[in-house]
Amino acid sequence: MSDPNQGFRLKFNDSEAIAANKTRKELLLLFVALQHTGHSPEDAESQAMVERYRNEYIDVYLFTSSPIQIFALGTAISLDPYNRMECEEIAEGLADFLSQAMLAYYHKQKEQA
Repeated sequence: MSDPNQGFRLKFNDSEAIAANKTRKELLLLFVALQHTGHSPEDAESQAMVERYRNEYIDVYLFTSSPIQIFALGTAISLDPYNRMECEEIAEGLADFLSQAMLAYYHKQKEQA
């Protein structure tokens, strides 16, 4: 049986951690911009941003992701107090916006499969 967590990054050196945090913050601020300009989590721009977040942050710094893992992360962002707090410190409503966008992304990917 293959390892379902193959590629999961358990350790970072200091420069990798700084780069990961910088990339994540920059991408989350782009989600905030979408949110504040009236985009819905399900629209094309938000979905393209989820794809970018997946490609530039999740797949580079966390693990090689699949749509179901994006679903799990989206769920965790809305339900886990720590993840919610991290997003809400950046902008009010970001946790729900990001979560909804990730869940919509999952459903779109599932439909296309």
